[in-house]
Amino acid sequence: MGMKRKDVRILGELDDICTATTDFCISPFVALIPYPYPFKVNPLEIEEVIEVPLSILYDKRRFRQEVRERDGKPFEVYFYRYKGYTIWGATARILKQLLDLFPLKFFT
Repeated sequence: MGMKRKDVRILGELDDICTATTDFCISPFVALIPYPYPFKVNPLEIEEVIEVPLSILYDKRRFRQEVRERDGKPFEVYFYRYKGYTIWGATARILKQLLDLFPLKFFT
């Protein structure tokens, strides 16, 4: 996303998240960057950057959880809604892990 190393303050690392359809594993990091930030998006990798306030992600009315089945085993799928967008899949699992680790009051 074109971030300069000097602009990123890493706070920690979350658990790896493996995708269901591509079998990629993601090692997510939590970091602080200045806001607003002039992202430089590679259109071959990222279609669009969606900036969502944390308070929106903590709003239970914007969160949905479903149980699905793959290879005969149930698994949970998470969804967040914001301004007509649905955030789901690996991204939603990463966000859920972050939100479960840190209550809203941690960020306020």
